[in-house]
Amino acid sequence: MENILTILTFLFGLFKLSSEIVITTPSVVGMKDLKVDLGCRYQSTAVWYVIQWKRLYPNMEQETITTLKNDGKSSTPMPIWEGIRDESFRTRVRTSVYVDVTSVDFTISIHDFSCNDTGVYVCQVVGSSLLNNSTNLTIAAKPGAPRVIDDEVILEENDTYTLECIATAGIPVADLRWYYKIPGSSDFVRIDQESEQELLDIDDCSQKAIQKIDVIVNPETDGIIYRCKVESDLLDNKERNSFYDDVLLKLPIKVIPQPEYRMPQTKAPIDPSNRANSISGYLTFCLIGALLILTALL
Repeated sequence: MENILTILTFLFGLFKLSSEIVITTPSVVGMKDLKVDLGCRYQSTAVWYVIQWKRLYPNMEQETITTLKNDGKSSTPMPIWEGIRDESFRTRVRTSVYVDVTSVDFTISIHDFSCNDTGVYVCQVVGSSLLNNSTNLTIAAKPGAPRVIDDEVILEENDTYTLECIATAGIPVADLRWYYKIPGSSDFVRIDQESEQELLDIDDCSQKAIQKIDVIVNPETDGIIYRCKVESDLLDNKERNSFYDDVLLKLPIKVIPQPEYRMPQTKAPIDPSNRANSISGYLTFCLIGALLILTALL
């Protein structure tokens, strides 16, 4: 009889251990500047337990964020905040608790999520035994809309020019792609051969992407449009269709020289009054001459 009780006690202990588990999501990706939730479920019928959320730093140092204790007297235990070193982190963290007869859900929510909040978070439970599980928290960020420095470029025939496109890169880094559309066409064609994309740090959590391309224009491509487009799996359909910027390339307008204009040479019209005066003066002259001759004869 004693052996039977020993076996039953052992089996009960195994059952109790096997039914007591801690569940977390192994990997969580949060969006930059938004809220991210880390959930921990302690699955057990125990009425006494201590649940703690801890942060594990790269040097393996742990920091307790918050603790949930239940001594069996309260059906709605309240979280206790520990001495978090980063006060800004503390002000951005909220908790939620849900308790039923078979489990306890203890969730922490990080608001205004940033790169400094990434890392490993551990949910540790002290109940009938010591249990823990962890979540690797990483970050993602949407890229910004691209901007081409020039709106319009006028080039002499066969001159080379470098176009430059800039955008906030996002996390993971988005791709900046160049397309072109020749005059008379309605479709843009992707340019496969591009230079390597440059990345410049804006701050600890943001980078700027720069994509350049050398272009040339001739009479056949006069009026060509180049388009810089951001490509990222994080963009929705509306953003995919609107995150681009265009630049127009064209040749200068040729000015055709015109021959010098000269006024035609024309004779001035004869004034009738002047013509009459001329005739009258001529007759007077003749009359006076005739009188002089007659006077001399007489």
